[in-house]
Amino acid sequence: MQMKEISRRNFLGMMGAMGAMGAVGTLSGCAPTSANAAEGGAGQVPEVVLSDGTVWRGTPEHIAALGGSTMPLEELNRRRKEYVDSQTEWVNEDGSVVPACYVKMRALIHAHGFGCGEGLNDTMFKRPMKLFTEEQVEAYLDMPWGVEFTANEFYAKSQKEGKGRTYEACKELCELFSKAGWLPFRTRTEGVTYNIPGYAEGVNTYSYCDEYYADPDGFDWPLGGAGLAEDHAYAGTPVFYSVPLNREVVSEESELLAYDDIEAVIKDHDYIAVQPCSCRYYPYVLECHEKGEPYPTFEDFMRGDQGEFRDSNGDRIETCFAMGDDAEYLVSLGLGRRITQKEALEILQKSRDDGFILHCLYGKEHAWVCQCNPKICGITAQWEAGAEALGGWEELQKQSAFVGRTHYALEVNFTACITCGTCADRCPMGAITMDNYNGGPRVTDHLCQRCGQCAYVCPQSARKLAKRPDDEILEMPHLLQDDYNLKAAYRFEHNLIGRGTEADAFKF
Repeated sequence: MQMKEISRRNFLGMMGAMGAMGAVGTLSGCAPTSANAAEGGAGQVPEVVLSDGTVWRGTPEHIAALGGSTMPLEELNRRRKEYVDSQTEWVNEDGSVVPACYVKMRALIHAHGFGCGEGLNDTMFKRPMKLFTEEQVEAYLDMPWGVEFTANEFYAKSQKEGKGRTYEACKELCELFSKAGWLPFRTRTEGVTYNIPGYAEGVNTYSYCDEYYADPDGFDWPLGGAGLAEDHAYAGTPVFYSVPLNREVVSEESELLAYDDIEAVIKDHDYIAVQPCSCRYYPYVLECHEKGEPYPTFEDFMRGDQGEFRDSNGDRIETCFAMGDDAEYLVSLGLGRRITQKEALEILQKSRDDGFILHCLYGKEHAWVCQCNPKICGITAQWEAGAEALGGWEELQKQSAFVGRTHYALEVNFTACITCGTCADRCPMGAITMDNYNGGPRVTDHLCQRCGQCAYVCPQSARKLAKRPDDEILEMPHLLQDDYNLKAAYRFEHNLIGRGTEADAFKF
């Protein structure tokens, strides 16, 4: 039976879809529960002997419980290949056939990051078939997986495997897929490198273009399928996690982790780009289409004079940052414009004052930093979609990906609190109520993002963030490519890739 097609509008819906002790209450995330790996619990898989003779015996329980995996890249790519090779052609409802290579290409992307949904549909293959020939897709499948590589390294691999491609052909193929948004490039000292991306934090983001916004409902959005919400919830680690607004919202007794110090992160990057927030830009464009009114295009935003442009809710649209190599790539695609550190810090301050949440892509390099208004936000809505897919918030809160969405707990000094309601009025998630709870306002735990907005405005400094214990925080991957591998390894180790879309297939 064909799976229901997912429109871009539905995609945003899907993606978009406490206690106190004495005078001070600590509001932390729920403790993660470990998932069972295929053929038994994590760390109980058969021994895997690698090509260099070393042995991998599965991920230790304490790492798996936090959403991590120690699976070596060699074993990960072996499982990727087994999964990709198992794919066959897809027959559309009208009887037309999608060649197997396109289905395998989609499977390869699904086996990076948190995936793109287990269910196939007719729509997802239209754009790749329009962009790439079968021969080009076969070449894409031959590229190195899970690592950065140069065109010359792709050429060397092709030669070793007897594919007969020249260096010039390999370089042209890399550039073709890179310009299309399916093969991000990085500028390294050894030259330009490329890597196979994930979906939502890769191909999906790189596919935004004026062509899409010219006809949002008619655009053939690639790859996304049914089961996307489950994939996101069961990714092991979050795709985006929230960071404190600044050092001032963290208690003096607590540490602000270096990678969570967003101002330090900005100052550590020479190349920064800003782009329109897709969550706000997309519905605004739809409104304009329906009313027949003009709207600023990406080309307009790239001129740099639309920084204060606001949507119908009065929110600034141009707020999302990319850092370093990812910024350079987005600028090359016309999806972002380069800004200075000073400009970035000024935009950041406006977002603090506007009551936004700061979300960083999960990784030390913070490839992307989003400044989010939950009124229209795919990052916060994705948790709602996950809760619905898993049967409620109680189930979602057991998942390590949900727990890992913050490194902090919220401390409330109920003695200092004067119940003025400033925090409740400010909370972007509407998570704070003014019920008389132990002498102060109450937090609805599953909604609270630990963003620090309540602490930012509290006149009594009665609310502060505090770093959670070290054993509750997983070591983050370094680069976006590392995160693609981490999430994919976790999903393979827990038998979550290739299981289908039935609800019971995701219960482990």
